[in-house]
Amino acid sequence: MAPLEMPTTHLNQHVSDPTVTKDRILGHISNDIIPERNLGSFVSTSIDGPSQQLMLENYCKNLACAHEYPSIKDLEKRCVDMIANLWGSPETTNHIGAATTGSSESLFLAILALKRNWQSRNSYLSSSPRMNLIVGSHAHVAVHKAAENLDIEVKILHVSDASGYRFDSAQLEPALDEGTIGVVLILGNTYTGGFDPILEVTSILDNYEGRTGVEIPIHVDAASGGFVAPFTGVSPSTWGFPIPRVVSINASGHKFGMVSATIGWIIWRDLQNLPDRMKHTSAYLLGTSETFTMSYSQSSIGVVLQYYYLARLGQEGFKHYILASFERAQLFSDLLEKTGCFRCINNAQFTSLATMTGCESAVKQGIPLVAFYLNNWAKKRMPLLDEETLSRHLFQRGFSVPSCKLPMDGQCKSLMRVVVRPTITTEILDNLLKEILNILSSYGWDDSLEA
Repeated sequence: MAPLEMPTTHLNQHVSDPTVTKDRILGHISNDIIPERNLGSFVSTSIDGPSQQLMLENYCKNLACAHEYPSIKDLEKRCVDMIANLWGSPETTNHIGAATTGSSESLFLAILALKRNWQSRNSYLSSSPRMNLIVGSHAHVAVHKAAENLDIEVKILHVSDASGYRFDSAQLEPALDEGTIGVVLILGNTYTGGFDPILEVTSILDNYEGRTGVEIPIHVDAASGGFVAPFTGVSPSTWGFPIPRVVSINASGHKFGMVSATIGWIIWRDLQNLPDRMKHTSAYLLGTSETFTMSYSQSSIGVVLQYYYLARLGQEGFKHYILASFERAQLFSDLLEKTGCFRCINNAQFTSLATMTGCESAVKQGIPLVAFYLNNWAKKRMPLLDEETLSRHLFQRGFSVPSCKLPMDGQCKSLMRVVVRPTITTEILDNLLKEILNILSSYGWDDSLEA
């Protein structure tokens, strides 16, 4: 074998030693940030021994091969059923769903279903209005990508301080018309982790339909909150399938669903909510099978690991991990504000530790995420320091804490975000806080001069 030169733009001419190749790759990526310190990410970074074994033994099984691997497809159905029940699927409905590559694919499928169902309901119109989708300015970019690719106008309602950085239902009714195919609401938004007021929006849409006869469904993007809300005492009757107008929900199993491999879920409340035009029969492999997802070949690892965590943790285990994450988020939020330099804008999602551990219903609507920014006192005393600069300093010290811009009415609000995933320990948060304090001190902060 020839000495290995790591290829960049063209393949090497000769075969290389596998161990040397592996070592070179490991060396190349060794300076990347440690996954547990990637604190702006929602993606799970833990994997225990049994799940590693399951991953190694099932990575080569294609989820599309339903007849070759019927047991894997059975696990997928079990996951769909268990998740649908967590989301309050009524016994009187017949839910349907599937595993996807992630919530981006799930959102595309959900919005496509909204479009197809709108077209079916309005096929009698001689001149169709422009189809539109209503979202908040805090919606994930995947929603905008799906709408753009499906030729659907996006009507954006800006969030604000007054709306609690959530969907502003007060702006909704003027935006509605007969071309509105649906409203996308978020259970755990990317910026602050808050839950949108789904019941409020439902009431507005109910009244609008009563006056106009125009039916407008809701899709809930629960990419981050779908595996949080069921375990914090937040009843599905306030956000899930018990609400008839909520026709579909998506979630990411690789976020608070604990799975380390990428996996998404899309579930419709009832069979009638999934248009027949989206169902396709495949006969490429042994036998025939029906499919409605965008991807075809897909590793079964995500499904197997999702079932593993659902089966292993159960209600009690998920509740333990989620509430413990809230506890650490509350502590970190309190310590940030005690510096006198920061304002944490989502403290309403937390409660005091004593209250939370004693009464699960005290946990507010949101996910364990700390969203914060430098307050006016800090900006006045340290004019050269802003959120983006602080984020850059932290990255240089081995922590990824992104500074993002939350689109608000006519402006963008700078925020920093720490997602307290179940694997983010108190030690990691303590070390992060120490680095933040060191950076503040380098800009002239003195804890004896707190605001």
